[in-house]
Amino acid sequence: MKKLLLLNFFIFNLSFSQTITTITPSDYNSSTFTNLDFLKSELEQVKFVGLGEALHFMGETYTAKIKMVKFLHEKCGFDVLAFECPMYNMNILNQQLKEGIANPDSISKNISGVWNTTEMKELFNYIVDSQKTEHPLELVGFDESFFSVKANYNLPKDFSRFIDTLERKSQRSFKLDSSFYNAITETVNRCYGFSKREPADTLLMHHKFRNINEALKSVSYQENTYLNFWKHMVDNLQSVYRKNYGTSDRDKQMGINAEFLGDKLYPKKKIMLWAATTHLLYNTESIEAYRESDRFNKNKMGTYLREQYGNQYYLIAFTPFEGTCGFKGYLGLGKTKVKSKKGSLERFINTYYTSEYAYISFRNSLLAKTFSEQVFKSNITWVDGISYNGDEMDIYNVADGIFYIKSEHLVNQVP
Repeated sequence: MKKLLLLNFFIFNLSFSQTITTITPSDYNSSTFTNLDFLKSELEQVKFVGLGEALHFMGETYTAKIKMVKFLHEKCGFDVLAFECPMYNMNILNQQLKEGIANPDSISKNISGVWNTTEMKELFNYIVDSQKTEHPLELVGFDESFFSVKANYNLPKDFSRFIDTLERKSQRSFKLDSSFYNAITETVNRCYGFSKREPADTLLMHHKFRNINEALKSVSYQENTYLNFWKHMVDNLQSVYRKNYGTSDRDKQMGINAEFLGDKLYPKKKIMLWAATTHLLYNTESIEAYRESDRFNKNKMGTYLREQYGNQYYLIAFTPFEGTCGFKGYLGLGKTKVKSKKGSLERFINTYYTSEYAYISFRNSLLAKTFSEQVFKSNITWVDGISYNGDEMDIYNVADGIFYIKSEHLVNQVP
């Protein structure tokens, strides 16, 4: 029996060595990824590529994802980068980029705070520079949330313009007064807070949104990009205030928003999705913690996209072997130690390969038998909420590609 186990391990190790692709420091630093040229054909029919980070505030993961964005944009034809950021706000920022108004600093200040770090400056500079090329990189968002109302992001004012258009087309009047606009303003301003909306506000929005949705259907809003966009804003607002009652489904709404980007706004373009891996997962039943606990919402954005697009949705999970993630200060409370336990994919790679970066493609047919019979622990997603120790999973059915990083480090936050 012992000899048989050793033979099986040897066969697995041999098969594994034929499917892992190491990345040299020079290829990594230049974003050329010569050894990953096979992704050109592997992603040829793919519409969405998810770029997942196990946690936010992961310095080397951010850097690796930026390198991959450049590679996918320049070599694989992905011309849209969609962040886990408010769809409404990022749409305005994208227009400012096209008009030459936005710069790297304005992107940094108008993106979710978890990505307002010095590591991200490389990406923001790249996005701005790309606007002068034949293939500018579009920067959009797919989150249902909203940033606070201010001069350049005045949702109530823009919502009022949408209502004027809808009233003309549907020949209806919604009689929206200051109490309604105050309600959506408060919903937007407290979007990232813990305070609940007043029941009177949510009831008012519920009735008005129902009337608005009826009017949208009457004018076939799907055929009008502007009205279709604002239909999603209505749904996003509704999902946000439904957090009051525990009936919102952020992951599903993000999936619907991404579908709108893919099918309506950018039907002829390929899209990268930058988010936490937990949102991009499409088979949580293959992860022990998700399978055995009621603490986790098992229906992820990635699940929705996989159902809608099949193999046209491709998830790359970035995962570190060791190091520390988080940020400095706060008496060390913002730091999380990365540990790769015995039996983890990360430890296996580190044991047999000296490269600091590597890639594994699960779309590679050689891996089908090799990995389908193996169960690993892995750090690809943070699951226990306390320490970062990895979790047991059928990893072949969890992601399409794994980007391995040997050492993780803290981010440097922009003051």
